[in-house]
Amino acid sequence: MRHLHLGKWNHSLNSSALKSGDEGPQHTLEEFSGADLPLLVTETLTLDGREADVRFNPDGWAWLVCASKLLIWRSLDGRLGKACYELVLPQSEENPSADCVSLSTSQQGVVSCVACSAEGSVRYWPNVAQKGSVGETELNAEDYCVLVISLDASIVSRALAMPQSMLSGIGRRMSSFIFGASQPQPVLTKLHRVLPGEFDEESGAQTFYVLAGSSLQKWTVYSDTEKMVYEVNVEQWLRERLAGDVWAEDASRLTKLQTWLIDLHVSQDGVVVLGAGVNPDVSQQLYYTLGTISTDGASPPRSFLAFSVPKYTSVYQESEQEALLSFRLLCPQPSSAFLHSRHQVLCLSVNGSSQPVDKVEFSTPGDSILGFGVIDKQVIFLSDKFGLVTIRKGGQAQQEEAMGSESFLDTSVRIDTCLVSTGERLLDMTLSDDEMARFKAAFLHAGRGIMTRAQALIQELFPPGLPASKDVDSAMDSLVSQLSQEMVDDFPASDPRWAESVPHDGASSTASLILLHQLEDKLKAHNLFTKFLHSVDLWPRLGSVTVREAPMATRLLLQEHAEKVVAARGLRMQHADYAQLVDSCIEKVLVQRGQTEQPPSGLTHQDIFYREVSRVDDILRLMQVHEEESLFGDLPPTALVELIASVNSILCSMLFEVSQFRQKNGQEFAPEAQVSEPEHLPWTASEGPGGMRGLLSRQHAMTVENALPEAQDSHQRQLLIEQLLQLTDAILDGFRIQLDSVKQSGGQNVRYMELVRQYEGQRSLLLAPFLEMKQHERAASLAEKYCDFATLVQLCEETDDQQRLSRYMEQFGNRGFSDFVFKWYVDEGKRGKLLSCDRLSQMPQLGRFLQTDEHKYMSWLHNIAMGNFLQAHATLFDLAKEEEKIFSKKKTLLSLSKLAALASEDPPDIIANNWEEIQREQTLMLHQEQLPESVIEGLALDVEKFRVFSAEELIELFTGELNVDAMEFDFKKALDLLEFLPKDGRADFDRLLMLIWSRAILRDSWTDLDSTEAETACKRTVFFRTVELAIAEDMDLATRLPNLDRLLSSDELQGLSSNKTFRFFLGTAFEQIQRMMAK
Repeated sequence: MRHLHLGKWNHSLNSSALKSGDEGPQHTLEEFSGADLPLLVTETLTLDGREADVRFNPDGWAWLVCASKLLIWRSLDGRLGKACYELVLPQSEENPSADCVSLSTSQQGVVSCVACSAEGSVRYWPNVAQKGSVGETELNAEDYCVLVISLDASIVSRALAMPQSMLSGIGRRMSSFIFGASQPQPVLTKLHRVLPGEFDEESGAQTFYVLAGSSLQKWTVYSDTEKMVYEVNVEQWLRERLAGDVWAEDASRLTKLQTWLIDLHVSQDGVVVLGAGVNPDVSQQLYYTLGTISTDGASPPRSFLAFSVPKYTSVYQESEQEALLSFRLLCPQPSSAFLHSRHQVLCLSVNGSSQPVDKVEFSTPGDSILGFGVIDKQVIFLSDKFGLVTIRKGGQAQQEEAMGSESFLDTSVRIDTCLVSTGERLLDMTLSDDEMARFKAAFLHAGRGIMTRAQALIQELFPPGLPASKDVDSAMDSLVSQLSQEMVDDFPASDPRWAESVPHDGASSTASLILLHQLEDKLKAHNLFTKFLHSVDLWPRLGSVTVREAPMATRLLLQEHAEKVVAARGLRMQHADYAQLVDSCIEKVLVQRGQTEQPPSGLTHQDIFYREVSRVDDILRLMQVHEEESLFGDLPPTALVELIASVNSILCSMLFEVSQFRQKNGQEFAPEAQVSEPEHLPWTASEGPGGMRGLLSRQHAMTVENALPEAQDSHQRQLLIEQLLQLTDAILDGFRIQLDSVKQSGGQNVRYMELVRQYEGQRSLLLAPFLEMKQHERAASLAEKYCDFATLVQLCEETDDQQRLSRYMEQFGNRGFSDFVFKWYVDEGKRGKLLSCDRLSQMPQLGRFLQTDEHKYMSWLHNIAMGNFLQAHATLFDLAKEEEKIFSKKKTLLSLSKLAALASEDPPDIIANNWEEIQREQTLMLHQEQLPESVIEGLALDVEKFRVFSAEELIELFTGELNVDAMEFDFKKALDLLEFLPKDGRADFDRLLMLIWSRAILRDSWTDLDSTEAETACKRTVFFRTVELAIAEDMDLATRLPNLDRLLSSDELQGLSSNKTFRFFLGTAFEQIQRMMAK
């Protein structure tokens, strides 16, 4: 332990007096170089310093609470002068805490403040510079927490509905913006800390972390709703790790082990939890712990991402428990942590149990820490005697931290030595003719920091001038992949039981005798290996190797090896809880591998199985076989449910560890440049009879079909549902990785689309059970993550939650979600709801969606609802022109179009063109309505359903054989219909004109007319009466009546044109017509 004692402070600190031991302290104590304390603050501290409580926030602002007084000032620099704002706290019977005040700085630099009392009184200042602008409210927060959100000078309270026994009766203490119950409860769950996390600007979601009782909760709060994302039992993790790391025992065997959760801090890796524990059976030494938890995503973490037990202990006495557990945690940087109480600060490393601990004591008479905070990644403390001070890393510690991780050598210096090999063996490997031996030697030299020798061996093996091989399984790729596998499958050379099995040229990656620690050491060594490949410039030259009968990028195989170590670690952490099941399956795995002989002296089946990490997934297949055999056996339903839940727990634990590793370390295995690589199917999604994708799908099905229906109570049911969620997540994540791989590698579009269809089909099947079980929040979390829009819309519809639907439209606006929603309502036959729902109908996206050809028939209703009558008129007219199937529908559309035009307030000239066209269309339809009954009957038409006929078709019907009683009126209508022919169809016009007159002539038998009264007989013909009717109705016969010669040459009259009688009578008729036209 290094102690840093504070000397008398005259605006400077004498750091030369702070050294201790041979190496000296790792930290230095300095005066904080910010703005001086304002006069009002120093006066308050002088008069009432013992009652004051001070905080500093990362924005550089500070606040002090004392009695009813609240002082706010700028602490980072002097740009704002020494301005200090004095405000009045809400009235309270208890001493105020600075934790019950929070400041927020807008983009314009305006500082707002919210303060509250333990009784629930809240006071809000939108601008601390304007004392009079205050908002107040009273909160009644019994048995749940209330989040206070300030919006435009108003206060909105948000109740967080806690799970039973979690935050119910949390107590009267308030932290940050979250406050506990104001009424005392018989049983209290202690609230340790509530901290805000990240804010998602896209969705408007604010994350909060709650450390209470033995658990950590993650909450997401939106402007209109809130939900608990997950809850995990952190204290159980702490017990297991502390028992193993300090006493090398299983926590279940330490019956008197006591543990506590103390504090929480948000870091860039997630959250860091401060804990403590004592084992009275061994000693009264109280150990403190730091555990980092990854909080990315919606899936609950399964264990600590990092865990350390600092080299600092205290003697535990129950009477001193409150003081011993009074430490607060600050983590200004990812690697450093500071624990502080009223009179001391401990300086330590988040990730290093072996690092020394420096101690700063504020123990001179009358001194104590009045305030603290983090500014510019520096810890700030306000001492009662010495004012503002900060603690920095100094000397060698600062240099090592500055070195970063830019080279392999740096990394090897910082990481504990984990490669074991004697100098003599290393020399033999260096001089060997075997390429693998020399490759191993290069790696071992690098691990010892001899990079020159390592680089020389690599250049000898793989000359730098040669281009990267494009062949699968090249010499370099084979060596790299082989060594990677050997490292994860290596033997623990320090374990004497393995002495006969260790290869002569082996370099063990672990010196531990404990299986879990062996796996962690293997992961460290493998990480060292990947950094080595980067440092000697082999990484960008890596190609691909054959894995599971298909090519795979070598870098991804290395990632797979590391993931399997992580999976094995996850299995090991679950082993004790399911010992009988795991041990039984381990024995079956070894039998399946042909390892039927008794293990060497002293070794167990566990030792042999966990040694060969690259095949750790074999056990999962045997577990599922055991399940399937039990399904057809005589196992009682309750025992079968327990078995499936146990396998799920093991499987989910392993997969969760792998998922966390991918998220945190995926970038380490990324290519250094964009290159074309084979399609990547991760081992957790491997296909085929023994593949993980099929295994996970079968496990999903067993959980739904065999476990959930037999679940005995709500707790067991909820456990199975949570496991089902994780199984579904793992399956879909595998698909997503595969799809991204095909897309990035420039794969064939056909292959990509095939995978998309397979993925979407599986996604729908996997999420369906959650909707059937009314597990809407779980279904939503998966559907949001994997963009299953159908599920999102369906659950919004089932819960009638239009607010959520609107939020999704904003969240997935750039992914076409709005159009999907509109189409879903149309396809589901809920068009009325689509148009009547205020939230949907007011959206501009709906208008654009309805303007497409496929949905235009609904857009006019939307236009009318929006008051856009001109657009409704145009749309209705377009629909009418396109309608060809149903006559009555077209007629209605034309009428509605006219009505919309009349309702429009737009100038008449804008709608004039359409108006004329509508009139023309309606006139054409009037002709169709006047078709003779004989024609309708002859066509066997239903008047209510008959289709729309064109002008040419109507001419045919009026003049054709079906109109057996055709008279001059029918032929006149046919002539009128010529006006409706296309303007550019002159040939059709002439042809139809000849057809009409020819058929009018053929309606009479001209050769049978009485020649003695030729003039009278001609006037009685249909042809002549048609001409008379045309003249009577002012038709221009000069353009509508062909001359005699043209008529006689028509195809229709070829049989009569040579008949003299016919020619006589037709000529007579034409002579009379010409006289009539001349009048």
